[in-house]
Amino acid sequence: MNITTIFITMIFISVMLILPILSSHFRKNNNLLIVYYFVILLYQIVAFTNAYWFRTIGADMDANSFHVLASDISNFGVFHFSSDANLYMNILGLLYWLTTPSHIIGGQLSILAISISIIILVSIINLLKLDKFQTPIIFTYAALPTMFTLGALTLREPIQIFLLITATFFGIKMKINSKMKLINFSLMVIFTLAAGLFHKAIFLFGSIYIFAFMVWNIDINSDKYKIKKFRLLFLLLIPIFMILFFYFASNSSISGSELFRKILSLEIMEAISKHRLSTPIGRASYEIAFETYSLFSVLYSTLLIYVNYLFTPFIWQVSSLTDIYAFIEATAHLILIYYSLKLWRSSEGITRSFIGLFLILFFIMTFMWALGTTNYGTGMRHKMISWWLLALMGVPLLYSKITIMMNKISFK
Repeated sequence: MNITTIFITMIFISVMLILPILSSHFRKNNNLLIVYYFVILLYQIVAFTNAYWFRTIGADMDANSFHVLASDISNFGVFHFSSDANLYMNILGLLYWLTTPSHIIGGQLSILAISISIIILVSIINLLKLDKFQTPIIFTYAALPTMFTLGALTLREPIQIFLLITATFFGIKMKINSKMKLINFSLMVIFTLAAGLFHKAIFLFGSIYIFAFMVWNIDINSDKYKIKKFRLLFLLLIPIFMILFFYFASNSSISGSELFRKILSLEIMEAISKHRLSTPIGRASYEIAFETYSLFSVLYSTLLIYVNYLFTPFIWQVSSLTDIYAFIEATAHLILIYYSLKLWRSSEGITRSFIGLFLILFFIMTFMWALGTTNYGTGMRHKMISWWLLALMGVPLLYSKITIMMNKISFK
């Protein structure tokens, strides 16, 4: 490790250590502070192991490719503003050009993104009046093995997660703060579109995401929804806005534009079918084709694809140690989805309103990713993007249930 790498790494780590101290939420909760530093330590162990000892899980494919290509970009000193994976490679290449090409430097960028996302997620937790569950939510979100094994590598997912969480924070502020609606709306749009620049599917999801926040009516003083004249007019204009947005997006060169073109030309189902058929088959694959022969075949194959994306491997598919972990994680998804729905049913006011919105966004997001995923190995990486939503919604009641059960246990 040369002196430049040591110096820059220490700057990154120092920023991560200082961040929670600047937040009043962390200063008031020592347990939350401990959990934060514990999970950051986990990420750093993975980052340093991968950089100086051996390749960790997931570090030998896309992560290493991003590192190598970014190193090439830094050596040539030619950077391009692009989109999708190329954008991440150019950002990483610029960082390498300013410092030095190193796995540890690239890993620190990812860990910093996760660190900031934790700070912002805590603010979201408090806005939703779930502050007594800060610690278990953050631990569940950041300490998931998939999160810290992949979140410490040179991958674009940590940045995407950070941007979506930040966009959500400003979206919530937009709905509850009447004095700064335009500012918060603008910031929500900026961070949503920024996340979309890193992945074509997020770019498509981002349009749905923004419109969902725009039309979702949240009355913090009542559990009932009110439809005013201007809101009714706005709802009627939404389809026109969507068509115009899709039209201009489909004719742009930005990431995801080809998806919009296929949607407008009604070729999207054929494109999904071809993509799934052309994906290489591996041990972790679930061979489910997207059938378009009839309405029933579309609905049935879509349901199978979605269920497999969320919950595979099933118990009869477990044949190795890695499958055991994948099965545990899939089970955790099932449990947290159940408790998320339960929280929505039992909560009131602003919490219920936002949990309802987040449930819709979660199912839309995972459904979109499911259509392009054919194996549970890739699915685990894709589900990192939506995992924070499940942790936010599912952990409160699950934690309460576990606490009650533990209190009933007598150790006498």
